[in-house]
Amino acid sequence: MPSVTWTKEQLDAIEAKDRAIVVSAAAGSGKTAVLVEKLLRILSDREDPVPADRIAVVTFTNDAAAQMKQRLTSALAAAAELEPENEWLTAQQALIPSAKISTIHSFCFSLIRENAGSLDVDSSFRVLDPAEDDVIAAKAAENVFDDWFDRRPDDMKRLTDFFCPGAKDQRRLAAIIPELRDNILALPFPADYMAQAADRYKEPPEPEDDSLIKLYTDYVVKKLKAAAALEEEAYEDAVNEYGSDCGGIAKIKKNMDIFSAEVSNIMSAADCISDDPSLLFTGKFSVKFDKVTFYSSGSAKDADGKKMDIQFDQTVIDSVKDKRNACKAAFEKFGGEFTYEDIRSDYIIHAEISEKLFGLMNDVFAEERRLKNEKNALGFSDAEQIACSLLCSRLPDGTVEKSPLAKELSDYFSIVMIDEFQDSTAVQELIFRMISKDGTAEIPGRNFFAVGDVKQSIYRFRCADPRIFMKNIADSVPYSEEGSEPAYILLNRNFRSSHHVVEFVNAVFRVIMSKQNGGIDYGDDESLIEGASCEDDFGPTEIIELPDIDSSDEDENGDSLSIDLIEARCVAAKIAHLIKNGKLHDKNGERPVRPSDICILTRNTSTAPLFISCLEELGISASGAAEESYLEAREISVLINLLRCIDNPTLDIPMSAVLMSPMFMFSAEDI
Repeated sequence: MPSVTWTKEQLDAIEAKDRAIVVSAAAGSGKTAVLVEKLLRILSDREDPVPADRIAVVTFTNDAAAQMKQRLTSALAAAAELEPENEWLTAQQALIPSAKISTIHSFCFSLIRENAGSLDVDSSFRVLDPAEDDVIAAKAAENVFDDWFDRRPDDMKRLTDFFCPGAKDQRRLAAIIPELRDNILALPFPADYMAQAADRYKEPPEPEDDSLIKLYTDYVVKKLKAAAALEEEAYEDAVNEYGSDCGGIAKIKKNMDIFSAEVSNIMSAADCISDDPSLLFTGKFSVKFDKVTFYSSGSAKDADGKKMDIQFDQTVIDSVKDKRNACKAAFEKFGGEFTYEDIRSDYIIHAEISEKLFGLMNDVFAEERRLKNEKNALGFSDAEQIACSLLCSRLPDGTVEKSPLAKELSDYFSIVMIDEFQDSTAVQELIFRMISKDGTAEIPGRNFFAVGDVKQSIYRFRCADPRIFMKNIADSVPYSEEGSEPAYILLNRNFRSSHHVVEFVNAVFRVIMSKQNGGIDYGDDESLIEGASCEDDFGPTEIIELPDIDSSDEDENGDSLSIDLIEARCVAAKIAHLIKNGKLHDKNGERPVRPSDICILTRNTSTAPLFISCLEELGISASGAAEESYLEAREISVLINLLRCIDNPTLDIPMSAVLMSPMFMFSAEDI
């Protein structure tokens, strides 16, 4: 087996033990190789070997879990070849297929089945796919809405009036339920959360420490500071146009002195609000805007009293006026938009609405459980919530207590490894901490090892919360061999890309990624570091700007043009040029570029046929991922099976498929 030269940071991640570790692993940093090597060393440690069935590895997808098992099996096989007398390695290789290397949902389903006896769950339950889960959730919401309209019409009217002002029905209220449901179920102890969320509005808010008021004041401070910066910019523009001495013109200097004092007051006011946001609610915050005249032409007297003609750039003067007016509007709007009494009134309204809304949601969850129990089925969010309830409970004082099962599992597993940690939810994080050694709700255990990259977090629409990853980093210290507190390790060296690609990526993300736009500042800790010593065959990254087109534009053949067609032709021409003239280096030296060296990434598969067609016109063969056939879609296949049943009711398989579909929701036992 060829030896691998690890970087210091990679080696730290591989060898770190007996403390919680969070690894921030950038794209191309060798993350998977590090994970496999760490597991291999744990399994083959001569002094303290760990059997494969005592590792827990959580991946984001089933494919990633299968790949991890395959790579670990191959690594163990290679190690066993070097030590044929080592029966331990051979035994671990045989245990890998049954090792706890899976997605979080597979782990939770397995945990539920193993402990079904202590739950009101049949161990033979069926796992719902997301589409069917959504259908059941929608049906539950529909049933509860009908029930509330019958039993609690006043409450439903209050909710619909609040969420659907001016509407004739409850569709807008119904539309928020699925997203609200998903976000609540991404949290541990959802019933407690809803109760606390409703209760928090019942007490008068304190401007100094109320989190919602802080959100509002932070927003206002941000707006006021931006407005103050705009005013300062306007002043600098005016100084540059008039000159520092205003050309000796008395009336311009007088107005600029007023303007200068105004800028100082505004900057000071923005800083005061930043230091003490409660000023917004005390009535003590105000900024005076005096009348300022900006002259662009006409006549004026100089310092000696002589009359003279003046002429300044009207465009600049208009820009100065616009910026100052924008600043004035911002301070007038945000400086006194809400009083404390306004916010207190809002709290009273929200206390009432929250209590009713979360009461509605509790009934929706109960109805959803009833429908799923009828079908003996569980969805992914159900699995997480049930697994969490198996592992811990929340005491009346708010502390989270480990269950005996969690203590048993945390003692059993030698390592709890989580991949793609940046796309975890709050309930998933709590599960990970509960099964780690000495882990609590506040800190992960000493065998906790998580890997992720907040820059690659793409599943917020599934309620993933990258702030969890960032908080774990913030609560850790930089790794060193000494110490036992949670630590973090940065893997920023990219071994996949050439110098110009790394340079381009860093240049783009330093500009577009910040705390305000992306959640982090793309600084030195986040920037990629070139790690690959490969030939840079194609030079700097090119950005090709496509021309603007009109809907009536046609090509030389009279065919109508679209931006997709222009892009596809441009890409095809570039690829044809590379194949004809390009050279690249691989392990065997220099060679011509082949079509198989090139990959085209598109936003979706719908444009793939267009790219393939343009390439084939130039004699270049290509293939792409085909879109799912319309007739192969799950919803359509159910209807096709229904038509088959209508045509021939004796067909068992189509009949079973229809009866077990979301249309009728029968279980196998029912049939």
